[in-house]
Amino acid sequence: MSSPSGAPIRDVPAAPPPSTSRESLLQAARRVFEDRGYFQARITDITGEAGLAAGSFYTHFQSKESVFDAVATELVPDEFVFTSPPASAAEAMPWLREQLRAHVSRFVQDRRLWLTTQQAALGGASGISAVRDQHATMVERLADVVRAWRSAGIVEARTEDAFLAQALASMAEECLYHWYLLDEVPPPEEDAVNKLCWAWQRVLRMPDPRGNR
Repeated sequence: MSSPSGAPIRDVPAAPPPSTSRESLLQAARRVFEDRGYFQARITDITGEAGLAAGSFYTHFQSKESVFDAVATELVPDEFVFTSPPASAAEAMPWLREQLRAHVSRFVQDRRLWLTTQQAALGGASGISAVRDQHATMVERLADVVRAWRSAGIVEARTEDAFLAQALASMAEECLYHWYLLDEVPPPEEDAVNKLCWAWQRVLRMPDPRGNR
């Protein structure tokens, strides 16, 4: 097709829909934050990584802090981790091992984002709400597990359920932070799972596969 002047008319690509632009910005923001850290990342870095005009950022986010908070929500535990525990003692430890395996794997996958989140939180910027939400979600789920297993006679620890859940979640967080964010040589994931299983079993006073406590 030609214009009245005879010059060919080129098709102009349609602008991406808002949902696609927002998702592109989120994906790009995560890459930029992980590569550069929170304080070195700039909005123009994010829009450049996303291949979008700089002004498009403010259609979806108010500031670097707001896009970081949106990215950091990805750190909340997977929907089904530490939910629907079995009611039999024979199935309890295998189930717990699988849940911890999924939890460790997710942490390792997200470790660069976790590191950036810790930097932002310690620097007084964004990130603290994501850390708090992640911890609160895990504690709530673990408290439900402890409560169900105590009713089934699987858990013999006499400590109050909510405190036990806090202790288990904090133990896992501290170990994973040290192993995968601070240590120069992180352990294999299965070693981390085995150590956490051993520790949680003893805190809860659960039966091991041989029937001992």
